[in-house]
Amino acid sequence: MIDRNLLKELTILYVEDDKAIVESISVILKPLIKKLLIAYDGQEGLETYKNNIDIDIIITDINMPKVDGLTMCKEIRSLDISIPVIVTTAHNENDFLIHAIEVGVTGYLMKPIDAFKLIQEIKKASEPIFLRKELKAMNEKLKQKVEEVVTKSNEKEILIQEIVEFQDNMTMVFDENCTPIFANKSFLELLNVYNIEEINAKYDDFESIMIENDEYFYPKKINNGKNWLENLASLDEKHRIVAFLDINTFLPEAYLVNLAYNEISKHWICNFSRITQMAVEKSIYKHKAYTDELTQINNRAKFNLDFKRELDAMKSIKDYNLCVMIFDIDHFKKFNDTYGHDIGDKILFELSQMLSLRIRTRDIFARWGGEEFVVLLPLTKIYDALKVANNLCVAIENHIFYNDLRVTCSFGVTQVKNTDDELTALKRADIALYEAKANGRNRVEIA
Repeated sequence: MIDRNLLKELTILYVEDDKAIVESISVILKPLIKKLLIAYDGQEGLETYKNNIDIDIIITDINMPKVDGLTMCKEIRSLDISIPVIVTTAHNENDFLIHAIEVGVTGYLMKPIDAFKLIQEIKKASEPIFLRKELKAMNEKLKQKVEEVVTKSNEKEILIQEIVEFQDNMTMVFDENCTPIFANKSFLELLNVYNIEEINAKYDDFESIMIENDEYFYPKKINNGKNWLENLASLDEKHRIVAFLDINTFLPEAYLVNLAYNEISKHWICNFSRITQMAVEKSIYKHKAYTDELTQINNRAKFNLDFKRELDAMKSIKDYNLCVMIFDIDHFKKFNDTYGHDIGDKILFELSQMLSLRIRTRDIFARWGGEEFVVLLPLTKIYDALKVANNLCVAIENHIFYNDLRVTCSFGVTQVKNTDDELTALKRADIALYEAKANGRNRVEIA
């Protein structure tokens, strides 16, 4: 965690339209940081950012006049993709979370703002900033030293001597062939080895130490003629993340890599900062945005994203069949009036969990809203989708729910056409659902 004294180097832009909140937060932040800039709406915040190139972190409210906070952040991110953004909001809604993920916010705080949590978020957001500054300073020092002794034979020793000063994070130096020539104590401890020679003897190449992960950089997936350090350096700073297995705990750890290339020595200097906890928090954040809170299955927003992806696949791949079904619980309003909403919620949860086990892993199951659910069936023709719907309908009818209660459901099913978009396909399935209700409920109709 960043030392509190380092906060004194930060310039923060705070954007908030409520002047009382601005005043209370200013009292907290001004003694802690170098400079606090204030703006009272997104438009003013954007102009303030453009006129102050030394801003390190942005803290902003969401709902503001003229330009909202996320729109402002999107504009600023188009100018500087790496600047940390912390948002504050009084709303804990999926639409906000989804938009925040798209913008790439660093963190968010619920109002009223807790001073301790605010400072912790600032410290967390500061870590990459100070790492970049440290790395830049380190590289400048190294370059100066190398220039001084470029004709001497102890260039490597000089490099290593300088790097030892930066041992809080894991540091490594690679030669022009990407062979490790130095690893500090922190890195040696991660791999449970004593020296760089042991690393080179134990592994064929440094890439072998990395773990394959879909969310992080993995060099063995790339074959473009460049070495892995060149490929890593070509990425945006926030995407320079690799994963290693901690030999001591046998747990995967994610690291943000700050790296620099020294033109004179032909050496790569890499600084690895552990961000596993940040990655976990991002995963939780994303899960919350795309998961229905009550049933713990996909929510409407996630279904819409997946539906768009499947529509694109259907229209680009020959003979790609896609079906969608909508169903809801029969007479559920009457059920809630009779047994209460608490019991109704238990039924919704139990139904969701029961049906999750009865569909394929490739199928996309989501709560559409209230007692209504949707299922997307990739690579499925209409007669197979009809069988699936009938099986689910019977399974629900025969299932004994909480407190020995029973419910039934009505289903509408349709095959998606090449001319469809999400709305037309769902509307057709919805028409079939209403036909099922009109024809007696607890049944399946197709359209």
